Amino acid sequence: MILTARVVLLPASILIVLGLFGLVMIDQQLRGSMASRVEHELHRLAESSLVTLEDANRPLSIVNVDPVSKRLGEAGQVRITFVDASGVVAGDSNVEAGAVGSMSNHKDRSEFVDAKTVGWGHAFRYSETLRKDFFYVAVYRPIEIQGENIYYYARASVSSDVLKHQITQMRMALLSILLAGVILISAIAFLIVRRAAMTTLMRQAALEKEVSDKTAEIERMHELDSLLNACSDLNEASKVVGKIIPTLLSNSSGAISVYKSSRNQLKMLLFWGRVWGDSLYYNSDQCWALRKGHEHLSRLDSSQVECEHFTQAKDRATLCIPLIAHGETIGVMHVLKTQFEDQELVIAKAIAKRLAMSIANIELKSSLRQMAFKDPLTHLYNRRYLYETLEQWFSVSHKNRTEIGIVMIDLDHFKQLNDNYGHDAGDKVLKEISQFLLEATRASDIVCRYGGEEFCIAIPDTTAAELTQTVQKLCEELAEVSIEIGRTQRLKVTGSMGASIFTSHCNSIENTITEADEALYNAKEAGRNCVRFSKLLEDKLNASD
Repeated sequence: MILTARVVLLPASILIVLGLFGLVMIDQQLRGSMASRVEHELHRLAESSLVTLEDANRPLSIVNVDPVSKRLGEAGQVRITFVDASGVVAGDSNVEAGAVGSMSNHKDRSEFVDAKTVGWGHAFRYSETLRKDFFYVAVYRPIEIQGENIYYYARASVSSDVLKHQITQMRMALLSILLAGVILISAIAFLIVRRAAMTTLMRQAALEKEVSDKTAEIERMHELDSLLNACSDLNEASKVVGKIIPTLLSNSSGAISVYKSSRNQLKMLLFWGRVWGDSLYYNSDQCWALRKGHEHLSRLDSSQVECEHFTQAKDRATLCIPLIAHGETIGVMHVLKTQFEDQELVIAKAIAKRLAMSIANIELKSSLRQMAFKDPLTHLYNRRYLYETLEQWFSVSHKNRTEIGIVMIDLDHFKQLNDNYGHDAGDKVLKEISQFLLEATRASDIVCRYGGEEFCIAIPDTTAAELTQTVQKLCEELAEVSIEIGRTQRLKVTGSMGASIFTSHCNSIENTITEADEALYNAKEAGRNCVRFSKLLEDKLNASD
C-alpha cells in the first residue's frame, strides 16, 4: 500500500507543478513538434511500405500493388500511395480500386521531385482527388522484384484535419488533467499500475504458451525425423505420416506422391487426414509446383490456378510442395486445408524437406537391399535372400504346424550348351528359364538362382501331395519351353529336379535343402529331365496312401 501511494502521489504532484508551467509553453511548441513528429512517422511508414511491397515480390501491376496500399493504409490509419518511376499511380489506400488507374500523373508533384533528387521529399498542399489539405512524405529508391531492381515511389500522407484534431485533443487533455487535480491523476496512476501488472501477467502467459507450442512443434518435428529415419520401406513411412503430420498441420489432409521409375508419372503413396478422393496417378505436367520448381498455393478466395490433378478439392485450398533431395525432385507433398496461415506454410515446407530426405533414404536402402538380395543377371532372389526368408518361415511353420516345400532344379547339359552356342546364349537361356519359373509358380513362392545353372524354389503352406504334383507339372512344362537362339535356331532345355519337405518336426531348413539337393543328384543319375523326392517326402506320400 505504501509503495502504491508513493507511485500514485509522486507523479500527481509532479504533473500538477509541471503542468502549470508547461501549459504556457506547450501551445508555442505544439505545432512545430507535432509537424516534425508527423513528418518523421510518415517517412518511416513510406520506407516500411516499400519494404512490404518488396517482400511481396510480385509484378508491379495495379492488381498486385493496390491491395498492398490498402492493407498498409488501413493498418497505419494513413494514406499510402505507390507510384512507379514515371509517375503513374499503381495503388492508393484512399481511392477506390477502380479509380486508381485514372489518377493523374504524379511525377511533377513537389514531394516526388525532391524524392527523386535526394531520396525523399515532403509537401503540404490541397488534394484535388480527396478535396482536403494533406501533409505528404515521399520516398524513392530501388526495390528488388523477382530478381530485378526497380525504382519506385512510396508516399505516406495524413489529412490536416488529423493534425488539428490531435493538437486540440492534446490541449483538452492537458487542461482536463490540470482541472481534475490530484484525485484524477491519482486514479489514473493507480489504474496504470494495475494495468501494467495485468499486462505483464498476460504477456508472460502468452509468452509461456508460445514457448510451449513451439517446443511441442519442435518435438513433433524431431519425432517425425526419428520415425521416418527408422522406416525400412514406404509402407512404414505411410503410418508415420498419417499419425504425425495431422498434429503439425491441424485440420488438414493430404498425400505424398513419388515419381515412378519412368519419371513421367507420379503415384500417391502416403496419405493422412480425409480419404483421398482424387486419382492416385498423375503426369508431372499436371502439377504447377513441378512446373515452377517451388511450392504452389491455391487459396479459396484467390484467382490462383489450381493443379489439374486436384478434382475433388472444391471446398479447400490446395498446396503442392516439390520434394527435393540431393538436388533431384523425387515427388510432391500435397496438402488440402480450408485456410493456410503463414506459419502453417513455413511448417509445411519444413515437413516437405524432411520427407524428401527420408523418402530418398528409404528408396536408397530399398535399392541396396535389392542389390544385396537379387541376382543381377536373372533378377531372381539370390541364395542369401532365400536363407534369410526361410529362417523367418521356419518359426512360422513350427508355430502354425505348416509345411514348406523345397525344390532344387539343375538345367541339363548346360555346360555343353555354353560350349556350343556361347555364353551370351547361355545367359539368355538362364533369363528365359527364370521368367518361366516365375510365371509357373505362385506369388507367395520364392524362386531363387542358387548358383550357376541351379535354381531353388521355396513353396510355403503346402502338403506332400500338392508338392509332388507341382514339381511333376513344373518338370513337364519346362521340357516344353522353346528358346530362340539367334534368328534361326530354337533350343529346348530340360531340367532335373529334386524335392523335399520341411515339417514342424524338422530341426533345420538347411537339412531340408540338403535332402532336396540329394534328390536332385538322384534325378541326374536316373537320366535327367525327371523328378526325384527325398526319403521324408516319399514316406509322407506313402503314409497318406
